[in-house]
Amino acid sequence: MKFKDMPYQRVDFDQVEKDMKALMEEFDNAASGEEQFRVHQKYYDLTDRAHTQMTIAHIRYDVDTTDEFYNKEHDYYNEKSPVFYNLLLEYEKKLYASPFREYLEGKIGSVAFKNMEISQKAMDERLIPLMQEENALTTEYNKLIAGAKIEFEGKTLNLSLLRPYLIHPDRSVREAAHKKQSAFFAANADKLDEIYADLFGTEAALVRIQFVNGTHAIACALFGALKSGDVLLSAVGAPYDTRLGVVGAVDKGHGSLKDYGVEYRQVELLDNKPDLAEMTRAAADPRVKAVLIQRSRGYSTRASL
Repeated sequence: MKFKDMPYQRVDFDQVEKDMKALMEEFDNAASGEEQFRVHQKYYDLTDRAHTQMTIAHIRYDVDTTDEFYNKEHDYYNEKSPVFYNLLLEYEKKLYASPFREYLEGKIGSVAFKNMEISQKAMDERLIPLMQEENALTTEYNKLIAGAKIEFEGKTLNLSLLRPYLIHPDRSVREAAHKKQSAFFAANADKLDEIYADLFGTEAALVRIQFVNGTHAIACALFGALKSGDVLLSAVGAPYDTRLGVVGAVDKGHGSLKDYGVEYRQVELLDNKPDLAEMTRAAADPRVKAVLIQRSRGYSTRASL
C-alpha cells in the first residue's frame, strides 16, 4: 500500500486513556512476569495504533502546511500529545517498578528500562501546559518558514527550493539568491524574534542568519550588554577557549571586550563545583554588569554542571 492510500482516523484520546487505565489495572493484577508481559504486548498494540495515526497526520501536514484538514489535526495533536505521553509514562513507571523486573528485562531488554529511567527524570505532569505551548510555537515557526514565497528568476520558490541557487557555480546567481533569502528573513525578523523569545522564555530574542556560530551569538550579546568600565564575571572558571579571545583573556587579535574597556574576572570551581560563596562575593561588586555561567565543560575535564 502506498502512503497516500493509507487510511487515517483521528486518535480518540479519551478512549485511549480508558484503554490505558484498563491495561494498567490488568498489569497490577498480574501474578507473574509472563502475565505482565502479555499485558505489555497489548500495550504495544494500543500505542502502535495511536502512533501510526499520529505519524500519518504529521507527515501529511509536513507535506502541505496549508492543508486545512491536516492543519486542524496537527493542532489537535499539539494539544493532546503531551497528555498522551504523560499517560504512557504512568504505565512505564509501573513496568519499571515491577516485582518481575528480571523476567521483563529478559524479554524487552535492559536498554528499554534505562530509557524508562531517563523518561521519568525528564517528564513531569506539571510540564504538560509548557509542552503544549512549545508545540504551538514550534508549529507557528514551521508555518512561517514553510510558507516562504520567494520570487526568483521567474519562479516562486520556498526556502528549500532556493537552496541550490545559494550554492550555484555562478557568483552573480549566488549573490542574488542570498539577497532574496536575507530579504525574507529581514521582512519576518520581528515575528521570528517574538517566537524565539516566547519559546525560550526570554525578554527578547535576536534571530539572524548572520550569526555563524554560538560564540559569535554570545559575543554579540556581551558587546550589546557591556560598556567601558563594566566587569564581566565568569562564575564557573574559564569559559570555552574561543570565548577567551572574545573577553580578551588571551590575545587573539584586536576587537575584544578588553580592548573596549570591559574587565574580565572569573571565580574558579571548588572541587569541580561552583563556589557559591565566592560567586556571591565577586558578584557584589557594583561594576559587575554580567555574569557568565557555562553549563558545558567545553574542552576541560570537569563535569557538566
